[in-house]
Amino acid sequence: MAADIAFAIDSIPAAFAATRDPAVIWTANAFALLGLGALLALVDILMRRYLDKTIAVILAFVGTKILADMWSMSATSPRSA
Repeated sequence: MAADIAFAIDSIPAAFAATRDPAVIWTANAFALLGLGALLALVDILMRRYLDKTIAVILAFVGTKILADMWSMSATSPRSA
């Protein structure tokens, strides 16, 4: 929660660059705080549920691609005499 508040306070000068109405800025920051909390909770749940499987799939894909590239390079490379 402290990081969310720091982010909201840090964004106030940037918001004043877009508008001079303090009500708009404070309302936008309040909604941003509410949204960030919900988004972080969702990301936490998704990471706990799918992170290991996702990393395994990505590593398998990259490994297969590397092996396929190595095999195609060795099969098509000219042989030296």
